Amino acid sequence: VFVMSIGGTYIVLISPFNPNETLPTLFFALLLLTFTLCGITSIKSGDLKNHVKWMNRSFAIALGPLTVRIVYMILSLFMSEYEAMTPSFCIGWGLPLILMEVFGKEKE
Repeated sequence: VFVMSIGGTYIVLISPFNPNETLPTLFFALLLLTFTLCGITSIKSGDLKNHVKWMNRSFAIALGPLTVRIVYMILSLFMSEYEAMTPSFCIGWGLPLILMEVFGKEKE
């Protein structure tokens, strides 16, 4: 996760495809790092329930690059490739997290 967050941040800062992809990429890299650190902190304190919640969020964010590409392929059918990039980044990283929060509730 640390390598992925740092590597992704570095790549988007030095060679973004579209300047508008920079902010969502940095935001979701920070979320990935934060969620994972919260998960590690929870398990170290023996709080398995919160650890699972944080790691599920981390996993949802990690699915982002795949989802970005799927959304991009769909959106580029209706708009230029350049115009499709920004919404693809926002939807592609946000959608898995939203779906996990809505449908990933643990049974108590």
